[in-house]
Amino acid sequence: MISGWLLTALVVMLAVHHWRSQFYLAPWGRISHWRRVHAGAGLFAVPLLIVHVMPLRSVSTLEIALLSWFALCAGGGLLAWRWSHSTPREVTRAAGNQLLESIPSEIARLRADADALVLQRVRDTGNRALAVAYRRDVVRCLSLGARCSERAWQSLSEDPTRDELAALLDRARGLNSAYHELLGLRIVQIVHVAAGYALLVFLPLHILDR
Repeated sequence: MISGWLLTALVVMLAVHHWRSQFYLAPWGRISHWRRVHAGAGLFAVPLLIVHVMPLRSVSTLEIALLSWFALCAGGGLLAWRWSHSTPREVTRAAGNQLLESIPSEIARLRADADALVLQRVRDTGNRALAVAYRRDVVRCLSLGARCSERAWQSLSEDPTRDELAALLDRARGLNSAYHELLGLRIVQIVHVAAGYALLVFLPLHILDR
């Protein structure tokens, strides 16, 4: 009985952390401190749940739903924590201060810069071979989700604009890597939060059922 009320209190406290994270400027302590408390409470909830369910001789459909949501919430939280701490530093540096939502527009800006650079070079030299190589090997590397090969650099090996284009390609490649990492982390976080709110909905039903 006590373990059940403790679990309920932990679930509510963990939900409060999510609400707190939506208000960055609120004077309720640092978000980093809240995250540590959130992680510690989440880890403590796992053995507490085991202690709570061990004496049960039978499990109702509602309790199975609760256990499923708890597993999704705890698993999502653990995976998100592990993912965020194992993300390569070069990926983090590539993203810089870019948020997930702003990366597509940043890649589009890099594409526009590269287009302008090549267009100006073709106008100055009349060398249309550069435009052909650019369209064939480089343009696709300057799009969201692109996987760029070394051919993009090799096709520009003899052109004076190579270094400038290579810098734009490196930036786009780094942003694409960061985008994939951040998108995966965002999906895991959404599952974690949704499962947490499902627990908040099912818990009162469980309490009333008891």
